Amino acid sequence: MDETIARYGILVTAPGETFNYSYLGYGIIDQVIARVSGLSYADFMRQEVFIPLGLTHTSVGVGPGLEAFAAQRYDDRQRPIAFYTFDHLGASTVYSSAHDLVRFGMFHLKDHLPDQRAILADSMIDAMKVPSDREAFGAQYGLGWGVHPHLHGYRVIEHTGGMPGVNTVLGFYPTENLAVVVLTNGNEGWGTIGEDIAAVMLPRLADSLKVERAKKQEPPKPAAFATPPDLLGSWVGTVRTWKDTMPLTLTSNRTTTSSCSSASPPRPTSSSGWASSLVPCSIRRRSPMGCSPAGSPGGYPRRTREVGGTASRSTCDW
Repeated sequence: MDETIARYGILVTAPGETFNYSYLGYGIIDQVIARVSGLSYADFMRQEVFIPLGLTHTSVGVGPGLEAFAAQRYDDRQRPIAFYTFDHLGASTVYSSAHDLVRFGMFHLKDHLPDQRAILADSMIDAMKVPSDREAFGAQYGLGWGVHPHLHGYRVIEHTGGMPGVNTVLGFYPTENLAVVVLTNGNEGWGTIGEDIAAVMLPRLADSLKVERAKKQEPPKPAAFATPPDLLGSWVGTVRTWKDTMPLTLTSNRTTTSSCSSASPPRPTSSSGWASSLVPCSIRRRSPMGCSPAGSPGGYPRRTREVGGTASRSTCDW
C-alpha cells in the first residue's frame, strides 16, 4: 500500500473543492489507522469494531474459521470468478453476513442492543450523517454514508459496495427505525431488492415505488456527439505518472471522437483490461483544426490556453 500511495496518491483538486469517491482514499485511512494504533488494520477492526458490536461473522478478509461462509462470486454470465483481493483494505475487503450488517445498522440507528458496547457516542453517530455541501452520486455524502434527505418521502442513509461478482447495500430509514441489508454474489438486481424489502415494511414507500415504476420508460438514445467548437484542434502538453513525465498530444475534430497519443502509450495489464489510474496532465492548445499557425499563409494567430486536469487510460478529461 505504501507503494500504491506513493505512485497514485496525487491531489488533483484542492480539499473540499469537489467530491470524488476514492477506494485509494479509504486505503489511505486504513494505513493511518494501522500506524496510529500500532495494530494491523484487520486486528484493529476486530478488536475495536467487530467484537464490541457482536459482529461474529465479520472480518477483514476471510477470517479464520469463516471460510465455509464465504460465497462464490459470479460474473454477468454466471461464471465463477476466481478469488481476488486488494491492497486498499479499508475500501474493499470486509466480509460480513446480512445478520451482522443489520446489527451494524441498528447501532447506527442508536438501538443499543444489550450485548453491544458503544464504540461511538450518539452525538458522533449523528455527526457522521451530516452531509457536506458537495453532490455525491445524485445525493449527498456524510462521513462514510450517502444521505438522501427526501427519497420517496423518507430520509434514507445508505452505502453500497460493488466489485466484480459482488454488490451490496446497507440502508436505513431513521424515522422508521428500519435497517435493510442486501448482499449479492453477482452484479444485478441488488438495488431493486433493497427497495422491495423496505416496501414490505413501509406501505407508503410501496405505493410510491408502484407509481414510479409504472411511469418508468426506456431512456432515450443519446444524441450524436458533437465536439464543442472551442475544443476543436490539437492540444499538446505532458502527462506525469509515478514513473516519468511523457509528452502528450490530444486531437479533436468534428467527425470523430478525440484521440490521445504519447511517446509511451498505456499497456494492457491483463487480458481483461487496461492499467487505469488518475494522473495529472497539463494541456495547451496548439492550433485549431483546419488552421495553420501564425506566420503561415492565411494562418490565424496562435492561441494558447493552459488547461489543468487529469488523464486516465488513453483519454484526457478537464
